[in-house]
Amino acid sequence: MSEQNNDKREKREDEMYCASCGAIVKKEAEICVKCGVRVKGLPPRANYVIPQLKSPGASLLLSFFIPGLGQIYNEEYKKGAVFMITAVLLWKLAEAVSGIGGVLFFVFWGCNLYDANVTAKKINERGFIK
Repeated sequence: MSEQNNDKREKREDEMYCASCGAIVKKEAEICVKCGVRVKGLPPRANYVIPQLKSPGASLLLSFFIPGLGQIYNEEYKKGAVFMITAVLLWKLAEAVSGIGGVLFFVFWGCNLYDANVTAKKINERGFIK
């Protein structure tokens, strides 16, 4: 009940917004009572950059159809370009030498799918790539 009233009322002069959840907290508070995140000593919410989350499913699907596209979706542009070029070269090798070339292409394709999916999950956990 108090959480609902907290969200709807106006912030007073001795209060600020929590940078994590947006709840109104006292300026002298150390921790937000709603989400438990430290608020003391942090700049106002307007100064925060909210990371854009990446969908592991979307990156997987993009890489399924075009190897390297999931990496580009995850904003790893150089890796995506390298994966695309490698996929084309391995595809050409598969056409020329049907046995080992095809195996190498599908192994690479599987690694490409795994990398796109795992990287998107890591971005979501940390809020950035590296």
